Amino acid sequence: MNAKFIAEGIAFDAYMAYHRERLKLKDGLDRVDQLRKYEVVEREDHYAILYRDGVDAGMPKIYARVDKDV
Repeated sequence: MNAKFIAEGIAFDAYMAYHRERLKLKDGLDRVDQLRKYEVVEREDHYAILYRDGVDAGMPKIYARVDKDV
């Protein structure tokens, strides 16, 4: 497997896990960021999995990273 494929799999799993947990909430569902997206960004020696939410004006946050030498 190549590193980009692994990073994309991690991003998809994180997206699905987040939304599954969000749907389990009974109260306050409207207060939870429903548009959280995960994306894979290529850097020099690794792929970064970033997500954006409604906190900090939507600045990207690093969820994980996968080295290209996998």
